[in-house]
Amino acid sequence: MSDELVIPDGWIDVRQDPDGRTGLEAELAREVARDHQLYGVTARAIASCDHCDDVLFELPGGRYAIVYLTYPRRAPDRPPWPVATMVDPEEIHDRLETHLRDEQPDTSDSHELAPRLVVSAGDDALDFYARAFDTEATDRMYVGGRLVNAHVLIGGTLVGVTEADGSSRSPTAIGGTPVLLSLTVPDVDAAARRFVEAGGEVVIPLDDRDYCRRDGRFRDPFGHLWILGQPVD
Repeated sequence: MSDELVIPDGWIDVRQDPDGRTGLEAELAREVARDHQLYGVTARAIASCDHCDDVLFELPGGRYAIVYLTYPRRAPDRPPWPVATMVDPEEIHDRLETHLRDEQPDTSDSHELAPRLVVSAGDDALDFYARAFDTEATDRMYVGGRLVNAHVLIGGTLVGVTEADGSSRSPTAIGGTPVLLSLTVPDVDAAARRFVEAGGEVVIPLDDRDYCRRDGRFRDPFGHLWILGQPVD
């Protein structure tokens, strides 16, 4: 049944992407707790929403589930996470299109700058940013084994992460970056220590500046430069 399903725009078909499909199925198995309705159920990943963490799975008997994967550091010990919506076969196409209309925000009058970091090794970068900024990666999407999309929440900003390819080159491939990412934190000494312990390096050490900030410059393992700082009297 799923092989005949037409995937509407706004969803990424993973049926012909073994690596992407396997990764989504493994994540679902990791997240569902023993009392979850999908615990122990063989679920086949069909498509991933291109602007959120929802994934369409085919279940035994021809039914489907739209599951909101959360990519937690630890699997939840009880339901309801991850949230799953069961859908009958005859309703699935309309439900996918309706889901996109419900989930897609109205951006007709909005202005937002969304940074995206191109890195040489996607999974390694996500692991570093998670440890360096005490955060978690979401929206992981792979095509042909390459990380094409993920996000990490850093200082209240959702930062995109993409693995380099022929059209997008990383700082390590071009010999550096002219961009400085500035992050203000409550305790810059603790933030800098965590950044370095995760694998970053100091470029300019922390110090109290004449412009009423304590800050320093750091480089992550993928060539991106960060200014970590906090206001001081």
